[in-house]
This record gives sequence, C-alpha cells and structure tokens, in this order.
Amino acid sequence: MARMGLEVESRSSDSPYIERVWRSRSHDVDRMTSVATAHWDLVFWEHRGQVKVAVQGPESKAGPAPVPDDATFFGISFALGTSMPHLPITQRLDGFAEIPGATRRSFWLKGSAWRLPGYDNAEGFVRRMVREGVLVRDPIVAAR
Repeated sequence: MARMGLEVESRSSDSPYIERVWRSRSHDVDRMTSVATAHWDLVFWEHRGQVKVAVQGPESKAGPAPVPDDATFFGISFALGTSMPHLPITQRLDGFAEIPGATRRSFWLKGSAWRLPGYDNAEGFVRRMVREGVLVRDPIVAAR
C-alpha cells in the first residue's frame, strides 16, 4: 500500500525557548492547510538534494501551503516571547523569510555560519543561538 500525505512526528522540549520540535516527510501530496498559530518556526527541509532554511510565521489564519513531494522537514517551534530581533515579525507574519546560502551541512544566520541542527540536538542549537545573541526572550512574557 502506498503512503500518502505528511508523516509528522513531534516532541516537547525542556528549553524555555522551545514550544516543540518536529519533523516530517511528504509523500504524494502537493498542498496542505497551515493552521493559525501564535508561534513561529525555524524550518529546514531537503528536496531533490537541495537544502532550504526559513523562518516562518506566526500565522493569523489558516491557509493553503505548498508542499514539495518526497521532501524531509525539521523544525523548531519557538515559545511565546522568543524572537530573533534582527528578523522583525513584520517580515514573516502570515509568511516566511528564507535564509539563503544553506548547504547540506550549514547555513548563514546573522553573519555567522551555523551547523544544521537536527531533531535530537535542537536544544543545543538553541542554546548557542541564545549565547550568541541571535535569539532572545521577552522577560515579561517569560514570567507568565
């Protein structure tokens, strides 16, 4: 029997910066409906040997989204109050900002090369982002 759709796996995190970590694979699907969410994601995907990285959301409403066939995805959904100040939310509300220059091993973010993270080491990756000032957390939101 052929598999169709998106296979999605996700897990929670003990990091105060991360809402959840997820990964998925697409099979014989070219579109999905994204859900409205207050969270934003850092998404990595590979399709036909090319790696892409983007910051996506938050999304104010559900809507159609293209899905490349036979692609693998990995993402970090960030906790409320977490942000990357150098990428204002206005650039990605109801959309995304692609981060150019990704390879199978690394990508560029805020002037530095970053090793591609994975499902099992997302927390270490986020700790480095915090240490280097790329990722911050609003203390008022964090206190709630």
